[in-house]
Amino acid sequence: MGGMVIIDFLKSTKNEKLLEEIDLSLKKYFKTYTIYGFTKMGLFELSIKRRGESLRKKLKEKELIN
Repeated sequence: MGGMVIIDFLKSTKNEKLLEEIDLSLKKYFKTYTIYGFTKMGLFELSIKRRGESLRKKLKEKELIN
């Protein structure tokens, strides 16, 4: 999987701590990602680089989709 991820967190004064925790978690599962941080509207943005075969291809191989 990969692509742009946008999360709408509840307003918080601990955004820096949240950013650190997200970064630590992403490091466990993804090699290439970019954290853009919080937008002016308070949305959290990041992108994850896709690697390997697409999910659609794998689902077709298992005949779960056409």
